[in-house]
Amino acid sequence: MYDVQGKVAVITGAASGFGKLLAQRLVAKGCRVVLGDINDKAGEALAQAINHEHPHHAMFQHCDVTQPSDIRLLFDQAVTAYGQADVMVNNAGIPGVGDFFDARSPAATMDAWNRVVDINLRAVLYGTQYAVHHWMERKRSGVVVNVSSASAFVLLPFSPVYAATKAAVQHFTSNCLPLSKKDIRVNAVAPFFSKTALVTNALEQDPALVPLVGSLPMVAPDLVVDAFMRCIEDEKLRGKTLSVLPRDGVQIYRPVYPKL
Repeated sequence: MYDVQGKVAVITGAASGFGKLLAQRLVAKGCRVVLGDINDKAGEALAQAINHEHPHHAMFQHCDVTQPSDIRLLFDQAVTAYGQADVMVNNAGIPGVGDFFDARSPAATMDAWNRVVDINLRAVLYGTQYAVHHWMERKRSGVVVNVSSASAFVLLPFSPVYAATKAAVQHFTSNCLPLSKKDIRVNAVAPFFSKTALVTNALEQDPALVPLVGSLPMVAPDLVVDAFMRCIEDEKLRGKTLSVLPRDGVQIYRPVYPKL
């Protein structure tokens, strides 16, 4: 079991939702956290609240994950402030709302769907790469947790670009398995819909989704954080994705690959 006490975790999208809950869970176990988000007010407030209960255990850094320099700065701040960075959590994400195939929809513009790809996929690739380079150069171990989605392995026709990015994150994570030979573990969580700001904002932006999503069972945010913690603490998990589903709870997702 990987002990997070005394470790340092870097979390993107940390000001709300899963990122916020994960930060609180990690700190309760003695881990220090470096919080990144574009919401400076909420991020600073979270760091202050954590430090009130656990002095010197949190710091906030503005981080727009579409900017590689922001990701680098966030990770480097952990090393500068705490002397190390042991866990990288690529949590920032946005929904892809609107009709991708309707030429009149704002979601159909290249700028709109490029933003979904930039935040949900490119930032994950770069965040993973930067952390791994840091650890390999110093011959250190490390853990990366990426955020996929249940839409990686079930159909989500009303948000095909979002689903494509999450499927890519899952497959990228699987292909990071060889890093375990260098004591670097890369895993992912793939939750179903959960009552977080991401889902709430998506429903507000596209009311047409309410009949589709509003009637579906949701997974509890705390259950998703359980999956994050398992990805970090369970040293047997390497290149794995943990699905978080309403009926089955947290399970290892086992993709079926054809024999060649």
